[in-house]
Amino acid sequence: LFSFINRCKYIQSVNLRNVDDVHDEDLKTLRMSTHLRKAMFGGCFNLTDKTIKLLSPLKHLTHINLAMTQVTDSGLFLMAKNLPNLVHINLYGCKNITGRGVLNLILRLKKLEDLNIRGTNVDFIHPRHLEQGVSVLTGPQNPEGIYS
Repeated sequence: LFSFINRCKYIQSVNLRNVDDVHDEDLKTLRMSTHLRKAMFGGCFNLTDKTIKLLSPLKHLTHINLAMTQVTDSGLFLMAKNLPNLVHINLYGCKNITGRGVLNLILRLKKLEDLNIRGTNVDFIHPRHLEQGVSVLTGPQNPEGIYS
């Protein structure tokens, strides 16, 4: 599948949901997809911070869904540093992130509009940090949260 995707020179969106056997290394060819705007991997449980590192060259990425993955604050810091055009981020159910990593995203990603952190261990973001108009979804798990 990924060798096929790599041949699609102008691919703009990849959407893999709930694929248990996808690992970070499987996605390494995506870093060559310079036109990629959406990387949707919700429910691909085996993905880690290494996925974010592999996607770091994709400066045009605007949407990323890493719901129910093993991403940590280290990955969020990489995301904030290397993916400046992110507008929509879904981290639903990511149990390894903290308020520190989430706050870094909010403060550094100037184009960020939507951030889903439902079902994580982060249950509160102080309103003073939301002045730039970011919509943050917090609270308990919601079955629909993994797909947005």
